[in-house]
Amino acid sequence: MIHLTPAALRELKRLQMKQPNIPPIIRLSLQSGGCGEWTYCLGLDNPRLSAPSTDDIFQDHGEFRIVISATDRPRLEELTIDYTEDLMGGGFRFINPQAVQTCGCGNAFSLTLSSEPGTECLTSNREELSPEQE
Repeated sequence: MIHLTPAALRELKRLQMKQPNIPPIIRLSLQSGGCGEWTYCLGLDNPRLSAPSTDDIFQDHGEFRIVISATDRPRLEELTIDYTEDLMGGGFRFINPQAVQTCGCGNAFSLTLSSEPGTECLTSNREELSPEQE
């Protein structure tokens, strides 16, 4: 199951209000690569432009529905999506208990330890707060 913090819900509502003609459906997916094994992709999904896939999984979160593919589900189990702001701006934060390494950009993670070139921005996820500690 995917979890949304109150801050993430507020930001999603704000973004959705800018596009009121698009249903409140959020697509969360993974792409291989980036600065980790996997990169998170999050955005408003417009079913008028693309039909849902037969392997899509839907989760209701109040006013919003999150859509993930069955293929991505194992890597996203118990993921928490948060939203934080700092002096540089705001952004969604992904807290994935399965991630062994996460990238400093906050959008990429690995399920295995790696010392290959291109992974220098990865940090151990073991030091981060788990959703229960927040």
